[in-house]
Amino acid sequence: MQGIAVMLSVYVGGLSGGLFSAALLGIPGTPSSVATTFDAFPMARQGNPGKALSLGLFASFVGSIISIAVLIVAAPPLALLAVKLGPWEYFALIIFALTVIASLVGDSLIRG
Repeated sequence: MQGIAVMLSVYVGGLSGGLFSAALLGIPGTPSSVATTFDAFPMARQGNPGKALSLGLFASFVGSIISIAVLIVAAPPLALLAVKLGPWEYFALIIFALTVIASLVGDSLIRG
């Protein structure tokens, strides 16, 4: 349990750490901090780097707490449903996923 807690904290710290380069340099350190670049970097250039970093860390904390709560509530029912899936349900899920991807890529199916 301690090993899982350490790995989880390193993962969350790494994702939250990408915020610093996104806010201060305008270069997202992780894919999850791309949206932070749009708001925090201009705020830091206007002379408010501390406020930009604190808002980003606060938003990261609140998002983590909400996602943990949703995971705690949603995981047990989803696990019960996943155990009941058979080959035809997996086939239907794969066809559905491919259909969603094909509808989202637009003109270039090769990129999708």
